[in-house]
Amino acid sequence: MDIFNKIVSRNIGTDYADGVVLYKSGEKPEHIFSVISGEVNLYTKEGKKVLTIGKGNFVGLDYLFNTDYRGFTAITNGPTKLIKLEKKLLTQRIHQDPSLAFKILSDVSYRYRTIIANIS
Repeated sequence: MDIFNKIVSRNIGTDYADGVVLYKSGEKPEHIFSVISGEVNLYTKEGKKVLTIGKGNFVGLDYLFNTDYRGFTAITNGPTKLIKLEKKLLTQRIHQDPSLAFKILSDVSYRYRTIIANIS
């Protein structure tokens, strides 16, 4: 079972239209999103797109690392279904299955490399 299915055991969530701003660069993180369907684009504060996050992945992982502010702006790309996850729920799941932490760190590492390449 992959990380997505371990966190989201049923197909619930909220539908978002194209172009909805989920959060802006500089805002204080309050939750993480799990992408059920569709995509979310991340943009720098200058408006440059640096990453697209799709189904089965998380948006806003900076929240897990006690970041005081969001580093990017997240905007839906087309119709998108998302679940808002509180840090407490995700950390509970990580305690139940520590392999989730490794998967999340792998995803963060990949995103970091991709964003750096796209900014350059």
